[in-house]
Amino acid sequence: MLQTGKKCSIYTLVLTTTLVIAVAALAPPVLAGSPQHAKSAKAPARAFEHLMTTMREQLTLTPKQEQDVRPILQKYFNKRAALRVQFQAQGPEARHQFRKQMRNLRTEEDRELQRFLTPKQMEKLTALRAERIKKMRQQRQQRGAATTQQQ
Repeated sequence: MLQTGKKCSIYTLVLTTTLVIAVAALAPPVLAGSPQHAKSAKAPARAFEHLMTTMREQLTLTPKQEQDVRPILQKYFNKRAALRVQFQAQGPEARHQFRKQMRNLRTEEDRELQRFLTPKQMEKLTALRAERIKKMRQQRQQRGAATTQQQ
């Protein structure tokens, strides 16, 4: 764009700012229809199926056990996801309440699963969860260390 004097540079600034605001306002709807967004909408289903595969393999579930525990796992998987969304909006100060409710969900889930899993399978499930928590803590610490180094 040709600039001749101050009027043109102000015009260019206003036009550029308006264009940037318009693009930013339109970005979410455009992204919502993108294939990338479609993939992320399928992420919870993939995560649940990964959970089922892990349970089947690590706990050596029988086909009958898998049929029995699938609805229980799905119910609590969905409840935990809803709880994450609820508390994510509330911010870090609600973390204690979030953890308490997650523990309560886990206790309820275990109570239901005990009807279908053997004591040995429940022990293995507890060990798998502990390992996953350990990995998550390590990843969080690594992210914290990386953030500290960048500053």
